[in-house]
Amino acid sequence: MEVEVRPLPPDKPASRELSSTTDFVAGWLGGALGILICNPLEVYKIRLQTSVPSSSRVGSGRLPASLPHQQSLTSSGEISSRVLLSQSTPIASGTSATLTAARASVRPTLRALWEQEGWRFLTAGAAAPILGLAFIDSAFFGIYGRAMSQLSQDRQDPAMLSRVFVAGATAGACCALLQTPVEVVKCAAQAEPKPPPGRTALGTFGIARMIFARDGLRGFYVGGLVTGVRDSISSGIFFWAYFAIRRTLRGDKAFEPSPTSSAQDSPASPTSPAELGRILLSGAIAGTLAAVVPYPLDIVKTRLQVAGAQPHAPNQAPKLSIRQVANQIYRESQQARSSGYTHNRTSWMFRLANLRYPTNELNRQQLYARITGLKGLARGLKPTMVSSAAGSAVTIGVFEVACYMLSQQNVAV
Repeated sequence: MEVEVRPLPPDKPASRELSSTTDFVAGWLGGALGILICNPLEVYKIRLQTSVPSSSRVGSGRLPASLPHQQSLTSSGEISSRVLLSQSTPIASGTSATLTAARASVRPTLRALWEQEGWRFLTAGAAAPILGLAFIDSAFFGIYGRAMSQLSQDRQDPAMLSRVFVAGATAGACCALLQTPVEVVKCAAQAEPKPPPGRTALGTFGIARMIFARDGLRGFYVGGLVTGVRDSISSGIFFWAYFAIRRTLRGDKAFEPSPTSSAQDSPASPTSPAELGRILLSGAIAGTLAAVVPYPLDIVKTRLQVAGAQPHAPNQAPKLSIRQVANQIYRESQQARSSGYTHNRTSWMFRLANLRYPTNELNRQQLYARITGLKGLARGLKPTMVSSAAGSAVTIGVFEVACYMLSQQNVAV
């Protein structure tokens, strides 16, 4: 009697089978490496976000003017909103803490910070996110995976990118509860300048101890709402753009799932050089988009969190609203650029849009002031784009490769 032998259906690719342990290990590896590589640009970004542009030259910076709540902290009414100091630590000298006009561009400023602060500049504020990444990333990818399952989407090759956006946004919003304390300590540590001779910097752990002793757990959740909104938007955009761009670079349709193959040397395998290149490029572009779209929220968040770390009485942290901080940034940018008004600075926008340009000189100046005020909400955007592109590419590349290799080991066992 002849028995018909039917071939078994091809196994699902091992890279699709992701466990919580795989998420934990791969997420920590990718995130930690991304932070170490991009930390210098993050420090530069924080210094720019918390500084006030100089009126002598657009793009230059100096110690920031007082935020509204800080006027009563000193007799002169001047205290830096980016210098995190304990009650016993004196304010750093303006020489080492100032971003001068001559050092306004990225490369000269990075070189100047290296000359002034040395190795501390490269690693300032990195300890907090690295130590917290394992738990946060594990929770993030776990929530993202659960949301994808609830939305009936393949986690590695989803069918509907709109649901990918929802899953990413959900994970980002939920993990803001864990991310906010890390952000508070990180921003404060990165904003802290090199201390004067005879003093030592507080550092990540010193800052965390000071905040807890002064304000308790509440001090670690300053700017929590804006962090949640920012992370929700950013995470949704990142995953949506990442899958769309990766499929497009592969030659597939951006909004349809890719053909399934179980071959070890499949083009979809992240271990192949071509696919790894697509992963890195997709991650870089998606990370840049995810950083640019909610960027105004990011600079407001930084100002809120650094201002909350300023010297104040215990349990009496400044009550600043998002609107107050945004208005402060807007006014700073207006004042810094008021001396640079010329007729040609605004007329080109009206010519481009084919609109009637104001004939009254006063109206022109008011228009210029409104436009330049909005530029303050983009302060530090250039290093952020570079940092996000590099960090996202490294993080997602290491994550995809680690997930694939760990899944292959699980299959072999």
